[in-house]
Amino acid sequence: MATPKRLGGLLLFVLLCDVQWALIWFPKRFDHRIFNANDAPETDAPILILGNSVTKSGEPGKRLQERLSAGKDLWIAKKANKLILSGDGRSRYYNEPRTMANWMKSQGVPEAALVQDAEGTRTRESIDRLKNYYKINRVVVVTSKSHIVRALYLCDGFGVESIGVVPAVEDVGFLQKLYALVYEYFAIHRAFIEQALTLENQLEND
Repeated sequence: MATPKRLGGLLLFVLLCDVQWALIWFPKRFDHRIFNANDAPETDAPILILGNSVTKSGEPGKRLQERLSAGKDLWIAKKANKLILSGDGRSRYYNEPRTMANWMKSQGVPEAALVQDAEGTRTRESIDRLKNYYKINRVVVVTSKSHIVRALYLCDGFGVESIGVVPAVEDVGFLQKLYALVYEYFAIHRAFIEQALTLENQLEND
């Protein structure tokens, strides 16, 4: 019979293996699909920029501005001709897509090239709407380095062919990196569970 000490050691070992898999080995399968704006291939697929926090003054937060700059660089390089700005836009007082669009227009991107998706409250919702509302099957996803693997995984789950583009430089301190790693560890497991439940429902309905 296992003693509490041995059981605790076994659980710790399993946890460490899971952390290593989720944050090191699993992301490696996406390495060949992740670029920065300079080395991203040209494509006729639209760009999907995933939202992030907006300041109280209505300006893009640091993370969001880094994503927007990468998306703008892609557009300037004519590596895509449409930008979908997806984020939380449910409130008149807090609207990520509107802030993103205003920033893009201030940088010379024409409004005709911008699509505001105000119902992308989560990464999963953004990808779901991309596939099932906008009927898009190929996309260039622009987001932060810590976030891109989960976004590409969700694209695969929804049957959207995708590559990822991340900012060439991110101004992230140690504590922010640590927080992002912990957040993504739990978020990727949630994504696994939701994808499994979606697949189960699809099989039951077939």
